[in-house]
Amino acid sequence: MSPGKTGEALVTTRVVSIGDHQFNREVCREVISNPVAEVVEVGTGANMLETSRGFVRYKQVRQMEATAYTLAEGSGTGLTSIGIVPYHGIIAVDPT
Repeated sequence: MSPGKTGEALVTTRVVSIGDHQFNREVCREVISNPVAEVVEVGTGANMLETSRGFVRYKQVRQMEATAYTLAEGSGTGLTSIGIVPYHGIIAVDPT
């Protein structure tokens, strides 16, 4: 880990005016030192998986099989084994 550092710049303004009337205004910016990013965690990226929502850290890998059915399948009533109509977000798990 290493702390970050803000950068520094020298900003000067030159104004050319006669009386109350301003004719020209120049702003110059000179970089004195560049910012340094803070390192908050160091790693190899192991146990990370890229998903549609970004990177996700995982703890273990399991081999599984998934199946799906529609309203017309199963008992033919359109109900799941617990008696509800399946909709987006409903899942069933056989822990064996």
